[in-house]
Amino acid sequence: MNTKIVLFVLIITLLGLTSVAVFSVPIKVIDQVINYPNPFDSRTEQTVISYMLDADARVKLEIYDLLGYKVKESSFYPGEPGGRKGVNRIAWNGENENGMKVAKGGYICRIYAEYRDTYACAIRKIGVIH
Repeated sequence: MNTKIVLFVLIITLLGLTSVAVFSVPIKVIDQVINYPNPFDSRTEQTVISYMLDADARVKLEIYDLLGYKVKESSFYPGEPGGRKGVNRIAWNGENENGMKVAKGGYICRIYAEYRDTYACAIRKIGVIH
């Protein structure tokens, strides 16, 4: 099954010539990315990263510091929490991969979703205060 949705078929007759054009748009896959609270105090709070998937998809969520170093990564398979069609919510408590609190400052959350041969990426800024 193709991951593109046929939007419409257009038949044009111009000067006695008929042509058929098929237009399609890719499935959006990921939409409505937010996190709350933002900024958050990692000593007492966590932020919840929320996003909408148009279909069950493989999802990778990565958090980077502003120097480009990856501090956290989570992966989700299609159909499981984090990779299900609809709204998904992932909590981040401000810890890195080693379980240590990150420094206060700005971070970039990158959400990468893969559905069959369609790929999508969303970026969100997160502020950590403490």
